[in-house]
Amino acid sequence: MEHLYRARDYDDVVHQYEKRCKSFLLKRQEARRKKEKVDGDSNSKQLELLGNKN
Repeated sequence: MEHLYRARDYDDVVHQYEKRCKSFLLKRQEARRKKEKVDGDSNSKQLELLGNKN
């Protein structure tokens, strides 16, 4: 019986670890998208400013 209990604990630990990894990766992807969007916006603003000067 103790062996089954340990196996269940191990599965719970693995499941929690997978959830944390997935959560971390999703947050990282969202941050990367936001950064790319901000970088893209700032680049387009810089191009507009350069276009207005000429």
